[in-house]
Amino acid sequence: MTQTERAQLLGVSRLTVSELINEKRSMTPAMAVRIATLLNTSAESWLQMQQALDLWEVRQDYTALDTVKPLSESRLAGLSIHGES
Repeated sequence: MTQTERAQLLGVSRLTVSELINEKRSMTPAMAVRIATLLNTSAESWLQMQQALDLWEVRQDYTALDTVKPLSESRLAGLSIHGES
């Protein structure tokens, strides 16, 4: 199946399909629903794959995380889930 055929089936442009395939465009909820409907799968599974890729890409750049240090147990205990201290 060509990218043009895929695009027609999904109701999007060929460029959109090309960018998705070549990882130049992220999976959006709307696109996940289109693909899931076409392939009789779940939109959640497509979004989970995108999320896994996004996390993997961030973790490859450890220098961005160098300035973030884990809080000590005592500091964590003083935090609340809602940001109130």
